[in-house]
Order: sequence, then structure tokens, then C-alpha cells
Amino acid sequence: MTNIASGTTDHVNNLIEKDVLRNFIELLGSVHVEVVEQVIWGIGNIAGDSSTTRDSVLHSGALDKIAAVLDKAPIGSSFLRNASWALSNLCRGRPQPDYNLVRRAIPTLIKVLVENDKEEIITDICWALSYLSDGAKDRI
Repeated sequence: MTNIASGTTDHVNNLIEKDVLRNFIELLGSVHVEVVEQVIWGIGNIAGDSSTTRDSVLHSGALDKIAAVLDKAPIGSSFLRNASWALSNLCRGRPQPDYNLVRRAIPTLIKVLVENDKEEIITDICWALSYLSDGAKDRI
């Protein structure tokens, strides 16, 4: 599913129509780190396709689940890179996402930023914070 989610917009829309997001969200609770990593990657792929698919992901509640996984993740966890990238995809795009749907990510992004020294993770976190603060003063 993760590979299909990195395909064309038609592929991504088919996954959404087949309710794959619901299954992905359930799998975020897996005890297998490899499964969680693949699911987060798939969600990030779907969110990164377009603002429409990003909004579908946001309305599915995936951001809260990914943030909860990251909040509990040990420093240096293998999936931090993918999860940071996925959160960044959930925060970007035009039109901007509904701030009420993405603001939950801020404490998690800050936690991951403070706890990591990997350039790729820091870059994704900084992009996400940039996307979140872009616009009117109330977003800053």
C-alpha cells in the first residue's frame, strides 16, 4: 500500500476511496515498529499528493495518531525520519490546512526537534514549523 501511495494521483485517490486510511490508522497501533514505519510512510505519501488528499488524511485523524506515536518514540527510533517527513507533508500545501487540524503537531514537532541531531529530521521539522507559521499573525 505504501508503494501504491507513492504512485499517481489516481492511485492515491483509489486508496482513499477503498478506505485504506482507516486501516493505516489502525495499524499505527501495531507492536511491530516496521509496520508502523511503513504505515507512516504510506500516510505521508498520501498527504503529499495534493491538498485534497492531505485534507482527507487530516480529517481521518492520522495526524493525532502519528503525533502520539512520536511522543512515545525513543530518541533515535528508526521511524523518526519518516514520521517527521509525514508530519511535514500534513502541514504544507496551498490552500493551507485548517490550523485547528494541524496545531496538535506543534508540541510533537518541538519535542522531536529538541531530541534529535540528525540533519534530515531537523530539516523536516523546520519545514513543518515554517508551513504552520506561514500567513496571518495568529498562525505565528
